[in-house]
Amino acid sequence: METETILVGRSHFLRTGKCRHRRDRGNVAVSATDLAQLLRFAKENDVDLTVVGPDDPLAMGIVDLFTADKLRIFGPTKSAARLESSKIFAKELMRSQKIPTAQARTFSDSKERLAIATRLDFRS
Repeated sequence: METETILVGRSHFLRTGKCRHRRDRGNVAVSATDLAQLLRFAKENDVDLTVVGPDDPLAMGIVDLFTADKLRIFGPTKSAARLESSKIFAKELMRSQKIPTAQARTFSDSKERLAIATRLDFRS
């Protein structure tokens, strides 16, 4: 029997089994950031494939975790997910590779941030 399971928040789409009939298991209350519980769920329910949607579990390394346990999963590794999960990392990478991107700066001092913000012209 083929089963489709959607975890709460549409965090994962799971499909188990390979038969022609389909049964909907419904929503399962598992946090998208509880990687240990997600791994346990996938193993206990013989999940054939996990497709990850939200950024948080990707940034936390769910793909690396599932892959290390020989489970099939679709999504970027923790390292690759940094492009989406860390805007600072993405901007620095784009600058270093001369990829066109909007101006951006990081600040550790709020006075400096305010001084820059007052000088910027946002008119088109």
